[in-house]
Amino acid sequence: LPTVFSPPRRTGALSHIGKGWRKDLNGQARLQSEDMTDGMLSLALGQLAKPATSRVHELLLDGNPRLTHAGINALSSVMRPRALLSELHILTLRGTRVGDEGCAHLAAAAAAGGCEHLRELVLAEADIGDGIAALADALCEAGCPQLAELECGDNRIGDAGGVAIAQLLGSGRAPRLRQLYLDGHPMALGDAAGLALADAVALATQLERLHLPKHCFGAAVFRAMAAALLCQPCTSQLRVLLLGGCRYSVEPAEHAAANTAIGEALARGAMPRGR
Repeated sequence: LPTVFSPPRRTGALSHIGKGWRKDLNGQARLQSEDMTDGMLSLALGQLAKPATSRVHELLLDGNPRLTHAGINALSSVMRPRALLSELHILTLRGTRVGDEGCAHLAAAAAAGGCEHLRELVLAEADIGDGIAALADALCEAGCPQLAELECGDNRIGDAGGVAIAQLLGSGRAPRLRQLYLDGHPMALGDAAGLALADAVALATQLERLHLPKHCFGAAVFRAMAAALLCQPCTSQLRVLLLGGCRYSVEPAEHAAANTAIGEALARGAMPRGR
């Protein structure tokens, strides 16, 4: 896990709020805690907001398996405009139990404009299924102009969730989304999601890295992804693709032709047989 933020030493610059929590009261703040429960998170957020002397920019809650949708509800309530987390840049919830209900709470915050400043959202290993679709739809509707990294792997996401994420990627409502992680177990993306993602890749000119599950897709998805990267005019900047258990990547010096190189590699025979 990242280390707790340590601001310059100033008298009274830090406020310690519970185990593992620090807040820089003179500027940007990073909060991190382990062994967090729903009640503890609600209490900590309430304490931090009194007085609301600064906004929190980074909230790192990885590795808290006792943190569930109830805690996410408390968190999302202070992600609204002018609230404690209204200018949140990084939110990491890997290894928690956000679940589909927690995604619904985050979707409500996004719909209210609470993700306008969000740059990195990590929801891996968070017991999420196709409820991720509600969050992706809300981000697409409200727009997330700063979002650069979205990590949702190692969940139970199926076609409905995958298609919604593809729509977010290809819509232009997340114009800085460069890294998208949808790999791992037990991801259940099927060909419908794979084909939608292939369509989105051709449109998302900013995308640089895409990780997809190993055993989810048939040959049609491989053909569609190759076609998307080889179509003209295609201005995709994709330089790392994980698909079918294979990694396709190009060196930085070849970045200008990355999409063509990866598309040609796919077209040469990376497609699975018998599907």
